[in-house]
Amino acid sequence: MPLGADAGKPVRFIILTNGRSGSNFVVNILNQHPNIVNYGEILGEWTLPHKLYKRLRWATRWDWAGFIDWFLSSRIAHAIGQWRSTKAHGERGGTRKAKPFSSIRAIGFKDFFFLIERNDLADFVKHGDFRIIYLSRSDSLARAVSLQRMAVSGQAVQHQAVKNQAIVIDTDQLVRDLNAMAEEQKGEDALIAAIDPSRLMHIEYQDYFFDPKRMDVINQSMFEFLGVAPCTVQAEHRKMSGASLSTEISNLEMVKTVLSKSPHAALVSALD
Repeated sequence: MPLGADAGKPVRFIILTNGRSGSNFVVNILNQHPNIVNYGEILGEWTLPHKLYKRLRWATRWDWAGFIDWFLSSRIAHAIGQWRSTKAHGERGGTRKAKPFSSIRAIGFKDFFFLIERNDLADFVKHGDFRIIYLSRSDSLARAVSLQRMAVSGQAVQHQAVKNQAIVIDTDQLVRDLNAMAEEQKGEDALIAAIDPSRLMHIEYQDYFFDPKRMDVINQSMFEFLGVAPCTVQAEHRKMSGASLSTEISNLEMVKTVLSKSPHAALVSALD
């Protein structure tokens, strides 16, 4: 029996990830399936769901877990989400039909590990009825460079393929980001290790983006994991850069020098 097929209730799922790990791309892929809804980020203060939570919590006395339980079962939240999705696609010149709530077989959101911890949701994730898609990017240097590229461009995602120019890396910020990533990884590993393996699917960034055929295999595995039928999907987002790190960095030699004197000296070889 597919996961979540019992009792006719939609599978609830979370994409757990870190910044610059391809999670917006994966959310877009999943939302192309006619029986899946993923709301994207909901815990960050910049999101509409977070603002809604702040308005409701005083009257409802919900904690985050209570709000999430309500949000994922709410027809009102679903209707608003579908309206926003179709509107956004229309503004980009595309089309996407709204999905009836009755057609949804898997529903969830995606968020970052640090927000799960900050909002005391670790136990909710460990012991809840959610399926977990763990999207990781082990190449911390590529993540850190991507963070700085996003700061320069002001864009988290691209909808058209463009050739990115090399950027000047702030080396102090680079080391700070790498330090933070190394520390966060410890908590991330502990949380993932505590989740029942039957509820967990792990996708590694480098494997997923290796080539289109491999991506399609993993997409279909995600659909199976979420208990829905196979579906043909097409990437609507573009990677911010497909170039090697050495060609993305203008001040390459400076970056190598700073890294070689930091706790992350082993990463210098990735820039050769």
